[in-house]
Amino acid sequence: MTLLRRSWIPARSSAKTAAGAFRVASYNVLAQTYIRSELFPYCPRGSLRSRQRIPKLLNEIGSLEADLLCLQEVDFYESALENFLSREGYVSVFRKRPGRKADGCCIAFRGSRFEVLSCADWCYDTLTSKYGNQRRLRRNNIGMAVVLRDNYSGVCFVLGTTHMLWDPLDPDVKVLQAADFVGRALEVARGFGTPFIVLAGDLNSTPESHAMRLLFEGSVYMPRPMERVTQDVSGDLVCSETRREGPQGPPTSTDPPLHREALVPEGTLIELPENFSFCSAYAAVNPDGVDICWTNRRPQFTATIDYILVPTSQVDIERALWSPEGLADDFFLPNEDFPSDHIPVVADLCFKNGV
Repeated sequence: MTLLRRSWIPARSSAKTAAGAFRVASYNVLAQTYIRSELFPYCPRGSLRSRQRIPKLLNEIGSLEADLLCLQEVDFYESALENFLSREGYVSVFRKRPGRKADGCCIAFRGSRFEVLSCADWCYDTLTSKYGNQRRLRRNNIGMAVVLRDNYSGVCFVLGTTHMLWDPLDPDVKVLQAADFVGRALEVARGFGTPFIVLAGDLNSTPESHAMRLLFEGSVYMPRPMERVTQDVSGDLVCSETRREGPQGPPTSTDPPLHREALVPEGTLIELPENFSFCSAYAAVNPDGVDICWTNRRPQFTATIDYILVPTSQVDIERALWSPEGLADDFFLPNEDFPSDHIPVVADLCFKNGV
């Protein structure tokens, strides 16, 4: 069995974890419906079967010892995950993607520490009402948020998660989804008069991409939809006409190619509401100020696409669990020991006093 050596990286200003800290983890568990042996030829076929994967996934989730969990591509909630989380002391909320998709997102929190005040979920397909009824906007991607009260500090806050569009040919769609994600979370927060927001999930965007620049900087100029493959300086992966690979690998559906008209004019300034912006928990603790090395590792794609995002004016990042070290060049996910093509991203956070 291969052991992943992951080290905690402490914040430069903190030698130990604060008394009121809580642990947030986000994990794309790789839905069984998206697994085909030809997508993961390096993984033994038996290790791709659900009866082997699910126990490993539950063990991995339990080992995180998180207070707050955000999970994506969950397709075993009713069959296994809900009961497991309950036994581990979590209260959980699950939302399935609309249509024929079998997976969805799950938020779980320790019932001994947090109390849920409200839940909200949405599908980004509603962007068609503002940007036109293009089929590439109707991809059944979802987000969800809960309003929680921390029984330790008394703080009410919003925890949001999402699984954004995978297709690297659509960086403009990802920008609109990212903006909608924040807008929805802020709307939920305003309803409870709280300024505290923590976002975590699989954003299917590298740190240099337009979508992440929007979240990190608060605004970005709209990119155009892509037609061919390059790795451009913005970090947006664009796929070849003959080989569509990207953050989620080759396409997992048989949908015909989508006609890509601009949703808004290229160069239009897209801004987050209320001058909001976020910091990656990993970039905040890393002395170099850069994000975790990777969260998804496959032969054709190894990069960071999963995040824990906080406004640093509201939340202190105490430490973050770094990417595995000392791996062989041919170590890819999933494999016989690790059931997903993602690793969990994990950070210890603490609300700032006096906000």
